[in-house]
Amino acid sequence: MSRTLFWYVFLDLLRIFGLTVGALAGVMSFGGLLRPLTQHGLDASQMAAVLYYFMPAMSTYSLPIAALFATTMVYGRLSADNEITAMRAGGISHLAIAFPAVMLGAIVFSISAFFLLYVVPVFTLKVEQVVYSNMARIVASQIEQSHEIKLGDISVFARGAQIPTPDPAHPDEQRVILDGPAFKTYLRRDSENPKVRVPEDFWFARRATAFISQLNNEVSVNIRLEGGVKFSREPRGAVEAGIAQTWIGPIPVPSPIKENTKFMDIARLHELMKDPARSARVQAELSSSVRAEQESSYLRTIAQTLHTGDGTFVFTGGSETYLLSIGDADLDPRRHQILASSRGGGRSIRLTQEKDGRSTLRAEAGKLTMRVRADNVNERFVVVVLLEDVATTSGDITATRDRFPRDFSVPMPSEQTQIRALPIEHFLNSPGISAEDRRQLARELVIIGNDVVSEVHGRASFAVSCLILVLVGCALGMMFKSGNFLSAFAISVIPAMLCIVLIVSGQHVAQNVPALPTAVNNPLGLGIMLIWCGNIVVAGIAFTLLWRLQRK
Repeated sequence: MSRTLFWYVFLDLLRIFGLTVGALAGVMSFGGLLRPLTQHGLDASQMAAVLYYFMPAMSTYSLPIAALFATTMVYGRLSADNEITAMRAGGISHLAIAFPAVMLGAIVFSISAFFLLYVVPVFTLKVEQVVYSNMARIVASQIEQSHEIKLGDISVFARGAQIPTPDPAHPDEQRVILDGPAFKTYLRRDSENPKVRVPEDFWFARRATAFISQLNNEVSVNIRLEGGVKFSREPRGAVEAGIAQTWIGPIPVPSPIKENTKFMDIARLHELMKDPARSARVQAELSSSVRAEQESSYLRTIAQTLHTGDGTFVFTGGSETYLLSIGDADLDPRRHQILASSRGGGRSIRLTQEKDGRSTLRAEAGKLTMRVRADNVNERFVVVVLLEDVATTSGDITATRDRFPRDFSVPMPSEQTQIRALPIEHFLNSPGISAEDRRQLARELVIIGNDVVSEVHGRASFAVSCLILVLVGCALGMMFKSGNFLSAFAISVIPAMLCIVLIVSGQHVAQNVPALPTAVNNPLGLGIMLIWCGNIVVAGIAFTLLWRLQRK
């Protein structure tokens, strides 16, 4: 093919291709705007920003269809005008005639690969950041739709919500006014049964104002209740009635922008492919396992001390010291708590509180329940003690009560602090962590590994499809000599849809990890096969069509 003929065909391909990309990208951008607009509610500035950030991604996703449409239309017109016949009469083969389409496919492949690996992830993340930049509007929209929303470890119910005028004194603070709200907090998850969440406190109010602070992706919520009441699940004398005004919070809310491989460029994907433990999801699960191991280790240390020597464990927390002994009580140490019960119905369990070397409180109890909570931020343990059938002595005053709770904080010993430095393999087999937590940690490693690999293959397969589909469009365009270009395009869309559907299906299959993943039931292999299967089939169709044309 001569240079003049090549540019004649190639420039026509570029013109149709450019117009199609612009039209498809615009339509797809407005379509992508519908979900965040209806689910979260966006103001005018957010809508404009979302549309702007959608354009690179939607332009990239429209490339295969646009290239297919351009080659089908251009080569269909050449065939209908008998220009293909003239070229063949001049000794130009069908493969040479298809060379401009191959060049377009190579260019589109390069653009698609570059955008998918580096540009689209960045702009897709920016869309999420814009959508979740106004948490007050999201909270109000969710309340209006379902009258319920979860903020961290608290559930919020309300009849309605409204967003007041911003306070000029605090321009960065978002506010939501809740009408007739109810709040529910939960006890800490039981490591033996982590799926069960037990309510702890219930709050009701006539009205409440939620003050939301956002710094990057970190969200904190303070709630001011007006005309409310609080009820506790446990009868601990913690019922408060007729509260004129009180606060709940600050409540740390996990970032609404979850870790997603679609937000990662190729460098980050390569990093996670080599070491999945660097994933934020795995690190969050690992942090939970570290805390469980620390708590279990500290409880074992306490139980061993109570069993040996004089049977007294000393908790030193600042100016206060707590001394715990169990006497002749039966000790039942468990992974997440210590239970003790005095023999014969006596009160052999003793907890003494000292301040500046002087005893300020002594409690003798029949039963003991002890838990600890690890705080790695401040490197401390929060010790939660519940004594039952208790006689307390403070000064000259002695009192008897059914239950006597006591919470205090102590520094974390170095033995438990060093647990954070252990490799992830230790926690996958540690007896200090429940079997459910170990399974979940192992599953998260498999999930992130599958996500990364399937995302890399999906992007590569999508880029390759741009090159293969132009060959299909070119061949079909040359075969339809009737001038019915739309019929040729309609037929060529079928393999295009096949490629896209199989890529998406393959990624979903690879990410659908079973509860107990093994090398046998890991769906990664099947997912990768589906991701590439569409391209293999369409490539076979393209080469078959070109081979038939070449034989004529």
